[in-house]
Amino acid sequence: MMGGPSLEVWWLWVVGGIVLSLLELLGSGLFLLSIGLGCILAGLASLWLGFKGQLVIFILSSVAIFFSARVLIHRPKAEGEQSFGTDALLGREGVAECAITEDSGYVKIGGESWPARPDSGGPIEEGCKVVVIRLDGNKALVARSGESKP
Repeated sequence: MMGGPSLEVWWLWVVGGIVLSLLELLGSGLFLLSIGLGCILAGLASLWLGFKGQLVIFILSSVAIFFSARVLIHRPKAEGEQSFGTDALLGREGVAECAITEDSGYVKIGGESWPARPDSGGPIEEGCKVVVIRLDGNKALVARSGESKP
C-alpha cells in the first residue's frame, strides 16, 4: 500500500499488545500489561505515523502507563479509606469452619469461606475465633483471637 501503513504493521502491534496484556494474567507486576497497552497505542498510531513515531508512542505510553498504574495501586490510603479485595481481610475476625492445619482448613469471614492456614503455633480447632494476620496468595494466615469459642 503506497503512502500509508501496511495492515501487517498495525496488526502486529495490536496482536502483540493483546498477547502481552493476556500474559499479564500470569503475573502481577503490571509490566507486561503496560507494554501490551503501549503496543496497542503504537498500533493505532501506525495509521498516521511512521515507524519512528510509532516507537516513540510505544515507549512513552508504556512508561507512562507503568508508572501511573504503580502510583495508583501503591499509593498510601487516606485516613478512613476502605480497603478492598483480599487486603480488606487483614485484621478481620472470623470463625474456623473446620480444623485449620498446615495442610487444610477454612475460615468464615463476613459470610464468605476462605482457605486458611495457621500463621504460627499448632492447628486451630473448628469453631475457634481467629483473626487474619497476613495473606499468602488466596490463603488467609490466621491466629487465634482473644476468645477461643464463639
